[in-house]
Amino acid sequence: MCVTSAVGSEFDVTGPFEAGVRVGGEEVRGCLADLSLELLRRCEPVRIPGVYQRQRHMPGRWFSTTAGRFLEYESLLERDWMLLMDFDREVEWICEQPLRLRYGVNGKAGSHVPDLLVWRQ
Repeated sequence: MCVTSAVGSEFDVTGPFEAGVRVGGEEVRGCLADLSLELLRRCEPVRIPGVYQRQRHMPGRWFSTTAGRFLEYESLLERDWMLLMDFDREVEWICEQPLRLRYGVNGKAGSHVPDLLVWRQ
């Protein structure tokens, strides 16, 4: 599969796509398609955004009434999505940095952590 980045670069991405999620402090790995929805619903963040001097984005914490806890964000755009999800009545649950996807990119190993995983009714 060929994927084009936001800046126009093209990458050949190949599967299988392995996912690592954290549940109850333990990491669970498996093929993304084989992970149960119940397992994904119980996931915890797989990483915490870093905070350091002179960084170009604005990390922080947002209290989500939907999640009932503070969610960590890496940018103001990510925070804005959290805000919108809190006002969406169909959203039941939100998890930030929910899983790490592992895949092949141009013959090399690659990984990505999505910003949010959202459950809707």
